[in-house]
Amino acid sequence: METDKILYAKVFVDNKTHTLNREHWLNMIKKCTSNMYDNEWNQYFPAVKENFNDCDAPILLYYNHSLNKAIRIIQYDPNVYDAKYRYNQYITAWTSKMSIKELEIPELVICLLLTRNNNSDAERLIDNWLNNNDQLLDSKIKSIYNGQK
Repeated sequence: METDKILYAKVFVDNKTHTLNREHWLNMIKKCTSNMYDNEWNQYFPAVKENFNDCDAPILLYYNHSLNKAIRIIQYDPNVYDAKYRYNQYITAWTSKMSIKELEIPELVICLLLTRNNNSDAERLIDNWLNNNDQLLDSKIKSIYNGQK
């Protein structure tokens, strides 16, 4: 079994790594939406980080117009990782609503330390969210929380 590993470890200190990390998320979303209509209008709102140490800002905000759903990705800074905790204790997800102008848009929020295993969990969450598999999404969120005990 392959051990878990932090991905894009310099995400908050290096512009190139930050860009590669953002592209990683966009490619994952494109993969999860590959079975959707070609003419679908998708909008990306990349989070602008003036200060790389501002870990509270999302690394990516994605809005799918035809589904009327959003995804917000927030990443923990790998430099604040505490080795007394397992990597899987650095992932959480929930659904909520975000406001854009007067619209209330359903969103999936994923907050994580990006590791190989957490990345796989995030991809399943995103795929279930974008493909309206609400029961699988709820089940995956519960399994993440249960795995942290």
